[in-house]
Amino acid sequence: MLWKCWNARNAAVFKNQESKPMHIEQEAQDYLDFYQAAQDKRRAQTQSTTDLNLLAWEPLPVGTLKLNTDAAVSTHQNRTGGGALVRDHSGKVLAATAFNRMGQMQPQVAEGWVLLEGLKWCRDHGLNIQHIEVDCKNLLTNLQSTNENLSSYGTIINAIRRMLYLLPTVTLHHTRQQGNTAAHNLAQMSIGYENTSKGDQICRGKQ
Repeated sequence: MLWKCWNARNAAVFKNQESKPMHIEQEAQDYLDFYQAAQDKRRAQTQSTTDLNLLAWEPLPVGTLKLNTDAAVSTHQNRTGGGALVRDHSGKVLAATAFNRMGQMQPQVAEGWVLLEGLKWCRDHGLNIQHIEVDCKNLLTNLQSTNENLSSYGTIINAIRRMLYLLPTVTLHHTRQQGNTAAHNLAQMSIGYENTSKGDQICRGKQ
């Protein structure tokens, strides 16, 4: 809060720009939420790396598909990007997509948005997935929580839950960031595109 007040004071003195107290308070809260979400994701990833290093990789059951998603946020380009890909039981990539939107989402919100778009993309392209894998542990925790969330993030969580309700056999998995590299690279790549929406950047392998 003090930092935001100091910035507002400098803007008034040196740029003749006035800021309303309500706006300063809201910007300070938004910044705090952004910081806490980033720290939560970092702590979750650190813990999961230790846990998953003890587990041997196991292939999916034959005939099943897995969806991986990840988000990227660019301050420089003021964009939020997403990547999603579907693999079969052998690990072969069957389809992939990258998309972005203007504006910088909070990290946790971005992860939820990308998963929601990834689920819609699978539905629209007839990809019948049985497994979902993400590297944001907090996202999975929130999906499993019974607490009511009336924020914009809560709206995304509820939308994901509704889609998962239609996929009763789908299982959710958490992986370390290193295990989600392909989806992460797609999300980073999408930032460079001027205009992309889900399905604009798509490749499909032979099924």
